[in-house]
Amino acid sequence: MTDPQMLARDFAKHGFVGPLRAISEAEAASAAEELRAELRDDNYSAHARRNRHFDLPSVRKAATAEALIETVRAVYSGQLLLWRSHVFTGRPGRGLGWHSDRFTTLLADAEDHLTAHLALTDAPADNCMKVIPGSHLWSEEKRQTAGFHLIEKTAGTGYGTPYYQRMSDTPAPHAIPLKPGEFFLFHPATLHASVDRLGDNSNRNPFVSFAKRTAKSVVSRFEGKGLIADPPRLAIGLRFCDPRNTIAREAFDEMSGRGTSPVMVAGSTCPEFAVDWR
Repeated sequence: MTDPQMLARDFAKHGFVGPLRAISEAEAASAAEELRAELRDDNYSAHARRNRHFDLPSVRKAATAEALIETVRAVYSGQLLLWRSHVFTGRPGRGLGWHSDRFTTLLADAEDHLTAHLALTDAPADNCMKVIPGSHLWSEEKRQTAGFHLIEKTAGTGYGTPYYQRMSDTPAPHAIPLKPGEFFLFHPATLHASVDRLGDNSNRNPFVSFAKRTAKSVVSRFEGKGLIADPPRLAIGLRFCDPRNTIAREAFDEMSGRGTSPVMVAGSTCPEFAVDWR
């Protein structure tokens, strides 16, 4: 593993570290194959992509890989509870716009956690995550000045993750291409996206926003039915927090039906609602 002090220093300064290797490319391919089979069975639905970190053996192995957990511990001082995960699929030009992972409706302290983005397939420069280095240190006023305009309807609703429209071409995003089995960590307030829609105001229009969501749902169903090819990019976002951070009941509701749960991966105290994988 890279020097822990250097990792902690870089994370504090830039709001992210990586790419780093968690598992081998062969292990990533095995996890991708198992996960794709599950996603196809449920037509790539949002429910199928939520919280798959413990019910599929190859995905659990990837999520609890020693290299990944030790890197998280280098930059995060609390005990580690893997409280949530989400599977991401992607094609060039399709994905999530600029946002931060402050789950204000799910966590009592929306900035006392972090995310590991683990690639299970190749994530090339034209189909990968992008971040704004140092943006985790910005105030809302600074974000506005830098050209990131808050979409008001996203703040405090749903999962509470605020979305932004990027209206200026500076600062330039930093792309993070990943090979299968590589990951990067990022702070919850770090601005990131899988698609850079510079100057796009369409998400402020509720009708256009609804049309986008409907189109995405239709494409997912076609993928699940095998009518179009699987998305080329497959990754999983792993959310870690200290178990002392109060987690809303709604975060656990989406885990029902698959036998998965929050998982303790480091620390001395496992809360009653979690499983200690060790």
